[in-house]
Amino acid sequence: MVASGLEKNKVLETLSIEWNQIGAEGARAVAEAIKSHKTLKKLRLGYDMIKDKGAIAIAKALEVNTVLQKVKMNNNQISNEGAMELSRCLVGNKTLKKLALGRV
Repeated sequence: MVASGLEKNKVLETLSIEWNQIGAEGARAVAEAIKSHKTLKKLRLGYDMIKDKGAIAIAKALEVNTVLQKVKMNNNQISNEGAMELSRCLVGNKTLKKLALGRV
């Protein structure tokens, strides 16, 4: 539901859905929504159990998103596989300034 609302919203700059355990499926939905979103600058997905599959979906969205500046994905059980995919997306992304993946 949040993802479909995000697709329709043209002014939102910050989206925080931390501690909601959206899982990989929820992360994939959010990823689809942020691919072409024109105003979202901050995305917080901490403690959402997105794991590698969700991280990979977000990474693919970050490859084409030209607006997001900060993405927080702390404590999501992301292994080296998901982290590597996220690092690859950074090569072509010119707007992302902060990507947080750590464990707090």
